[in-house]
Amino acid sequence: MTIWDDIAGERRQLADVLEGLTEVQLSEPSLCDGWTIKDTAAHLTTTFHTSMPKFMVQMLMSGGFNNANRKAAIREASHRSISDIVEELRANAEHRFTPPGMGAEAPLADIVMHGQDIRRPLAIERDIPEGEARVILDLLVSKKGKFAWPRGGVGGLRFEATDMEWSSGSGPLVSGDAEALLMAIGGRVVAVEDLTGDGVGELRARF
Repeated sequence: MTIWDDIAGERRQLADVLEGLTEVQLSEPSLCDGWTIKDTAAHLTTTFHTSMPKFMVQMLMSGGFNNANRKAAIREASHRSISDIVEELRANAEHRFTPPGMGAEAPLADIVMHGQDIRRPLAIERDIPEGEARVILDLLVSKKGKFAWPRGGVGGLRFEATDMEWSSGSGPLVSGDAEALLMAIGGRVVAVEDLTGDGVGELRARF
């Protein structure tokens, strides 16, 4: 199994989840600020049909990466059905887009974390495979991860997973299961509530 195999599996699994949601569930807020569940799902398909030059233009017109992403996701969700989004996720499960300067770890983190942005508000439980969680955690605490996900600043804290052998950093301890750690380090403040240790207060303050 390669990281690309993991990505394909995650896309297909999330497509199955999305296919079973009601219109009410799709309109619920996801963990992404200002995005509904459907908006978040639509975001995961934009790289399949948006070229990098086109996205760069959108960034310039929107005032930055995050604004361009937000506008593109909402625009996609507004004129497409969830069936279309699900079909595109499945049809492009093996798509190999990576952001400039990043490897396959980045799209793996994107699909897993946004999958949790969708599942968590709807109380849909899932176990992230240990191998995938390790790859994502290693990315999030790396220099590349800090650039891509700046909100969950990790300097001066020690992170330890309680359900697998993984730790990183030094300083006051922040511990919890791998899913809660990767979501919190990745900027999801709600996941901080699932963590323990002397460093939790400091991590929460960084949001």
